[in-house]
Amino acid sequence: MTFVRSLLLVLGLTGALAAQAANGFAISGVVVDEGSRRPIGGAKLVLLQSQRGMDSRKLMVAGADGQFRFAGLTPGKYNLMGEADGYPQQGLNAREQYVTAVVVGPGKDSEHVVFALRREARVSGTVTDEAGEPVRDAQVALLRKETVSGQERVMLPRGFAQTDDLGRYKIRGLPAGQYFIAVVASPWYADDGGNGPRELDAAYPVTFYGGATDERDARPVELKTGARLQADVTLFPVRALRVTFPAKSMEGKSLILMRNVFKTWPINSCAGMRGTMNTMSCVKGVAPGEYLAVLHRFDPQAQGEKRFWQGARQAVQVPVTIESDIQLDPDALIAQGATIKGILKLETDSPQPRSGKSERPVILFQTDDVLTRFFARVDENGAFETTVGPGTYHLQVVNARNVLVQDIVASGSVRVDGHNIVVGTGAGTLAFTASDRVGTIEGLVTEGGKPLSGAMVVLVPEKGMAAKELVRRDESDSDGTFSLPMVPDGKYTLLALKRGWEMRWAEPGVLDPYMKGGVPVEIIGTAKKQVTVNAQ
Repeated sequence: MTFVRSLLLVLGLTGALAAQAANGFAISGVVVDEGSRRPIGGAKLVLLQSQRGMDSRKLMVAGADGQFRFAGLTPGKYNLMGEADGYPQQGLNAREQYVTAVVVGPGKDSEHVVFALRREARVSGTVTDEAGEPVRDAQVALLRKETVSGQERVMLPRGFAQTDDLGRYKIRGLPAGQYFIAVVASPWYADDGGNGPRELDAAYPVTFYGGATDERDARPVELKTGARLQADVTLFPVRALRVTFPAKSMEGKSLILMRNVFKTWPINSCAGMRGTMNTMSCVKGVAPGEYLAVLHRFDPQAQGEKRFWQGARQAVQVPVTIESDIQLDPDALIAQGATIKGILKLETDSPQPRSGKSERPVILFQTDDVLTRFFARVDENGAFETTVGPGTYHLQVVNARNVLVQDIVASGSVRVDGHNIVVGTGAGTLAFTASDRVGTIEGLVTEGGKPLSGAMVVLVPEKGMAAKELVRRDESDSDGTFSLPMVPDGKYTLLALKRGWEMRWAEPGVLDPYMKGGVPVEIIGTAKKQVTVNAQ
C-alpha cells in the first residue's frame, strides 16, 4: 500500500472515530433464550453506567426479533440487565454477585452483545395436615444449595409463598439449581398461652418436601431451567413444648427464639409472650429442635435511635437445644457472652462526614453464619462497647468509606487469629485500626493472546485459604478487563479461571493445580498494579 493511500486510510479512520465520538457510542445486540438460542422479542432492558448507578439508567424494549440498541453513550463500563415473560431479571453473564460489564469506547466492540436469558423454574403444590385437610397461611420457602465464594452453602430463600384457603401455593422466578423446600405453619387449634388442655398444645415442626423434619435428613430437589415441579407437603403435629421465662429477669430485656434453618433462614418461634407476675411464656408452644436465643437489653425509658443502639450493644445470641419443657433465664444467657470494650483508630484520606450521630462508624462482628452478627457504634473518641456471643468473627467497619481493618490487638476473653478474632466468655478488650490506604490491581484476562470475558479473576493471598478474608474476586468484562480494589499489603497470586464459578475453590487444595500458571503480585500501601493474566 502506498504512503498516500496509507495516510488517507489513517485520516479516514481518524475521521470516523471522531464522528463516532461526537455522536456517542452504542451498545447493541440481541436477547436470546439461553437453551434454544432463539430470539426473545419484547424483552425489557435496563442499562446502568457502572460508576454512576441509577443516575445513568436507560430503559428500552427489544424488538420482536430480540434486537436492541442503546445509542449516544459516553466511554465507560456499563451493566446490562434484562427480563421477559418467563425470564426473571438477570444481569449479563450473571454469576453470584458478579456480571460481565460491557465496555464502550474507541476500539471496543460493544455492538455484538448476545444476551442469553435463563428461563425461570416454577414450584407449586398443596400443604395439608395429617387428616388431608388444607393448611392455610403456611409459609413455604425455597432455599437454594449453591457454590458461593468457593464453598457449597444453602443460601437465603430464593422464593416465598403463603398458602391460600385451599392450602395451595405457587413460587415463580427461580433460577435452575438444587433447592430445599421448607414449610412453616401452626395448627389452627393450637392452644394460646399454654393454659388449655395439654392435648391441644401442638406444633408443626419445620417440614421439608419429602417429609423430613430435621434438616440433616432433608434432600434437595433438582430444578432444571424452565422446570415445573408439583411439590405437595403433609404436616404432622407434635406435642408442643412450653418455653417460659422468669418475669422479673425479663425487665428491660427482649428475647426472640429463632429456629435457624440451615443457619441461613431465621424463623421467629416465639412470636409473642404472655404471662403472670412470676412467669412469662411463649404465646404458642415450640416444637423440639435447635434454636437461637437472641436477647437484647435496653433502658425501658429510652426511645428511637437510643433504644436501638442500646439493644444492639447489649445483644447476646446463644444456641439452645429444646427437647422438653424448659425455663430460660435471660441472666444466664447474658453470662455466656463477652463484654468487649475497645478503641477504633480511623486512618483515612476521605473520612465519612460526622454531622449526625447516625453517620458515626459502626463495627460489624460477623461470623461465617451470616445470621450471627453484632454491632457496636463508635463514639466521637473512637471508643465502643458491646456484648458478643462466643465464636470466631471477622471485623468490618461500616458507615465509613472503603476502609479495611488492620493491626488488631486483643486481650482478656478476646484473642487474635490471623485477620479474625476469637471471643470467649467474660470481659475483653480490642483495639484496631481501619484504613483506606490500600492498593488496587487492574488488568486484562487473555486466552491465546486475545481478551477473554466472563472469566473468574481471583486474588489468592500468600497464606492461601487460611487467610480467605483477603481473597478478592471479579468477573472479566467484555474487553477482558477487571479491577480488584481494597487490597491490603501483602504477597498474592493472581489467577483467571474459565470454569472458576463452578469450583469449590475455597476448599483446601482445589486451587493448587492452577497456582503455577498464576501471576505473582505484591501490594504495598496504595500501590496500583496493572497485570495481564492468562486464563486457565
